[in-house]
Amino acid sequence: MIDLVLTNDWELFGDGSGDFYDVQMHPTIDLLSFLKENNSGITFFVEVGQQLIFKNSNIYEYEKIAKSWENILKQIISNPLNDIQLHIHPQWFFATFDGNYWTLPEDKWSIGQLDYEKAEELIVNGKKYLEDLLSEYNYKCEVYRAGAYYIEPSENIIKILENQGFVADTSITKGRKVDGYYDYTDSEDSLLPWNVSDKTVKYKGENKLKEFPIYSKKLLYSEALNKFFPKFANTLHYGVIIPDDELEWIKERDRIKEIRYPRERRAYKKLEKKDFSWYLEKVIASKYVQLDYDYLPATAFITIIEKLCKKYKNQDIPIIASGHIKDAHTNYNLEKIINILQKDFKDRVNISSFKKIIEKY
Repeated sequence: MIDLVLTNDWELFGDGSGDFYDVQMHPTIDLLSFLKENNSGITFFVEVGQQLIFKNSNIYEYEKIAKSWENILKQIISNPLNDIQLHIHPQWFFATFDGNYWTLPEDKWSIGQLDYEKAEELIVNGKKYLEDLLSEYNYKCEVYRAGAYYIEPSENIIKILENQGFVADTSITKGRKVDGYYDYTDSEDSLLPWNVSDKTVKYKGENKLKEFPIYSKKLLYSEALNKFFPKFANTLHYGVIIPDDELEWIKERDRIKEIRYPRERRAYKKLEKKDFSWYLEKVIASKYVQLDYDYLPATAFITIIEKLCKKYKNQDIPIIASGHIKDAHTNYNLEKIINILQKDFKDRVNISSFKKIIEKY
């Protein structure tokens, strides 16, 4: 049986922008209703930096948002099939407010690049805040995901997580790379978890902390074709014809994200080195594609799961998938995935939570 953990990085955009009610609250309330009706659940990795800054801002508008944030977390955890774990974008703790907008420094995105004491402070305070807030639900915070996956260099973070009782990290996606921050092209595995080394979460070692990678699959991929000929490109990438409703959902997702979070504001876009090899890779390249339900069309997502079911037949394995509430203008794609899994894969795939797979694996 495959234990599929659908995770969601629950946050505003990395530069501090985004309307909380539009980007986070309303789509989450809709999703929670769907999950309850369909007897399913998701693990939310909640961004506590944003929350603590808003909560302690002494600005009525943001204190009100912080209260709504807390109420939604209680709605999430009231469904025992859901889970909540810790997510931190360090740049929030260095934010300034000019009366209209929050400004987040671009050089504070990586928790791994902070000094030990500051990184420890953020993790300790984040864990304590969640456990205090959700104490009535017998809640325990024990899994971590670094904001933007920027956990490297991770030697200090491993020590801090272990000292604070964390049992797992899930910041790695094999094949991903961001210049100046991390290179996961040579990480231990794309699917199966491992005990990390004392030096880095990328490699296997004797440490008690486990790394559960977000699953990624190596494909021949063309971003250029995907932009101009999406139906043909998706057939090429995934070996399956993507229906028009999913292609329309993707087109609308990209249109709305460009309005909410224009490319020129995205920090990870600014780090791209647009040399010849960069342009060549846009035409066609061998790359790892993350199992992300907000980017993979539902049919492609299901095709990948089906192949894993066949490969690991009669074996129990965890699979970690990702998504971001801010990227989903609607929950249509995810809801379609869950409906198909519950209808056609109920004997092969169990939609689980991090809390449950920690107990199992």
